[in-house]
Amino acid sequence: MSPTDQSRPNWDEFDKKHKEFERQRAALRAAMAREKRAVDGLLNEVENWQKSKAIRAYVAAVEAAAKRNNAFEGLAPWINWASDQADRFDPFSESPSSILDTPRDQYRELTPDESFDDDGNIEHA
Repeated sequence: MSPTDQSRPNWDEFDKKHKEFERQRAALRAAMAREKRAVDGLLNEVENWQKSKAIRAYVAAVEAAAKRNNAFEGLAPWINWASDQADRFDPFSESPSSILDTPRDQYRELTPDESFDDDGNIEHA
């Protein structure tokens, strides 16, 4: 090999290193995205848990005020409903079903290029 051959860049080696760097960067981006989703999920669960505790405290305060004021009549359905909402937010409780769990496609307005098929499903024109 002559001295000029040694001074020439090895494009194959450069390309191989470049592809490895890109592979490592892509793997890091994917790992970071997974971690961000996990942290976001954790924060959402904490937020929902705090909401459930706040709802339960509020329901207890309403019950206490109603009992003090002898105004408990008719309040039981609301207390049951509000307690169900607390359970829906609580990541440690079995979540009762709610109309709010209905998939959006079952109630959203149709866009101008959509219509219903014979079974009530949305189809695009």
